[in-house]
Amino acid sequence: MLFKLSPLAYLELFAAVLLITSTWLQAKEKIISWCIAIISLIVNIFILYTCTLYAQCITSFVELGISFYGWYLWQRRDVDKKMVISTISRKYFFYILTLALACSLFLDYLQHIFCLNISAIDIYYIIFVFIAEWLIIRKKIEGWILCIFLDIFCIVLFYHKGIYIYSFLYCIYVICSVYGFITWKKFVENKRKSAYRTI
Repeated sequence: MLFKLSPLAYLELFAAVLLITSTWLQAKEKIISWCIAIISLIVNIFILYTCTLYAQCITSFVELGISFYGWYLWQRRDVDKKMVISTISRKYFFYILTLALACSLFLDYLQHIFCLNISAIDIYYIIFVFIAEWLIIRKKIEGWILCIFLDIFCIVLFYHKGIYIYSFLYCIYVICSVYGFITWKKFVENKRKSAYRTI
């Protein structure tokens, strides 16, 4: 007897496969990764809305907007040629994280004033997802580091909420993010070695 899945479960599986594929292709700097991510996120928004996970739904909307921007930026020849995989200084990375934390605190303060009933954790997550995706769009290795931590956070979050399928899927996303980090790190190291040899 075959194990039967609900139509929503099939959609979850479809969205997960697409998102894993897009993350894998981002690590390889493929423009099509953004197109796949867009399709995946549209499906994901429908699933999260159906499951009444509105905060995660908002996060997916933010990621959708970022994916459109990433697609636009990576397909522009004049911009793409100037953007190469690189790192940012620890000082600049600290500034970015501090700014993200400040924005999160400010939005959390606003939601209390306007009684929006949004979890502080969800606000922080949305802001840091935006920062992580923006760094990956700009081809900065630190984006993958943030993604790894955010994916681990989601594993715990969805497990705590009893959504074990998503918790398992984020385990796979961690692997994809680690792969992206290692791949881009090797590229930067090889670039440094070749630059050193030419001196």
